Amino acid sequence: MSWNVRGLNAPNKRRLIKSQLDLMKCDVLLLQETKLSCQGADFLFSKWKLWNFCVSPSVEASGGLAFLWNDVSTEFKLVVSTPLWMWALSSLHGKTVVFGGDFNAISSDDEKIGGILPNKRILGDFSAFIHNNDLVDCKTLNGLFTWTNRRKDLSQIAERLDHFLVSAAWISSDMDVVASVLPYAGSDHFPIVLSILDDRAPGRSSFKFEPMWF
Repeated sequence: MSWNVRGLNAPNKRRLIKSQLDLMKCDVLLLQETKLSCQGADFLFSKWKLWNFCVSPSVEASGGLAFLWNDVSTEFKLVVSTPLWMWALSSLHGKTVVFGGDFNAISSDDEKIGGILPNKRILGDFSAFIHNNDLVDCKTLNGLFTWTNRRKDLSQIAERLDHFLVSAAWISSDMDVVASVLPYAGSDHFPIVLSILDDRAPGRSSFKFEPMWF
């Protein structure tokens, strides 16, 4: 699961995130914009039993990343993280890559409604990044937009800013890769979930992780 939580300093927000994590039974949690220092993140996540974690602290009052995985997640490694928004993960054999997070970018005009027209340069750069790295943008099955300004009618702006990008070779393999949007829960970004099933073992996920900083 990937989620721009817009801060984890409030106790009610922390309880909300933990309840979502328990409900979804995810193997991996990618959080953006935690707004936590290293000390604050260590204090919080050390209380979440059965979960391992590594963090990138906030820059003053913005940003901050947290990568959490459970004890059975052992087949992937963290290869890069940006200071504010995104995680990149790779399989141990190096052939499968997953980028997940708030990219603050759309890949086509139909991924935004309302507000000013999309920035064509940013749109083009993001689309080129996907194409040049042989990635597939996993479209969510149950809704397009992942961010909204929470307004209605003509004042509403909604965009698909959060993405899972996976290796094209993985999509064409025996893996069934499905992305979905979760209901609104305390942030202007909706959580998104990537579910990966191995067709050779129906009903069981093979999407597991090992932490490693490069």
